This record gives sequence, structure tokens and C-alpha cells, in this order.
Amino acid sequence: MTFPPRTDISSIRQYDRYQYLHMRRYFEVELSGSPKDDEVHLEAARSLITQMVERNDTITGVHIRLRKGAKYWSLIRAVDICEQAGQRIYVVCDSDMWVLRMSHSEKLLESVKREKEAIELHSIPSATMGYK
Repeated sequence: MTFPPRTDISSIRQYDRYQYLHMRRYFEVELSGSPKDDEVHLEAARSLITQMVERNDTITGVHIRLRKGAKYWSLIRAVDICEQAGQRIYVVCDSDMWVLRMSHSEKLLESVKREKEAIELHSIPSATMGYK
């Protein structure tokens, strides 16, 4: 059995993890904790995210801001909206959620999936201990 060659990560330079967040125009959606208002704003976010996915729009994004009184269910609902629309790239950081598309997102997701499968195929199963 041969293992795939290891990737030398020493040559990979440090990059700005927020570099893709600042390269586009964002529609702002604020969630305040008011159930009625948050429902309306989440529906607006759904519409924007669905349009972004249908058009494969890599120039605009959606910035969902969770204000101090926002409830946890609203963040979960925002993630659900992304999943239902087929939007698989979003960043949750502190009280912000950034939803964006990248022109190479499908290739990136495929390479991550292949890498994960390769690791799972070549991982050594852990030993279990039992007592009689």
C-alpha cells in the first residue's frame, strides 16, 4: 500500500484570512432580537442569498449583523437559509455573518472533499482496548 505524497506546507505564505470579505459590495441585514423584525430581515436575506446563488454573483455579498439582543435561533436560521439556497461559503465571526461566493468556490470545495477522502482512506484505525 502506498500513501500519497505529503504536501510541504512550509512554502505556503501566511495570508489575510479576511481578504475575500473586502473585495465586494455587501447588502446589510441586521438582526435585533425582535422576532417579527428578524423574520422579515431573514426573509430579505433569503431573497438576496437565493439571487446571489442563481446568478453566481461573485461581486456582491450579504452581511448579516447580529446586534446585542439578537437570539441564537436567528443565526441558526441564517445558516439554514444558506444551506437551503446551496450557498456553502459563509463566515461567522463574533456578531457578524458574511455570505459570499467566490469564482473558484466549487473547485475549492471539490479539492477539500478529495483531500478529506484521502485522509480518511489512509488513516490508521485507532485501537480499542477491552477487558475480560
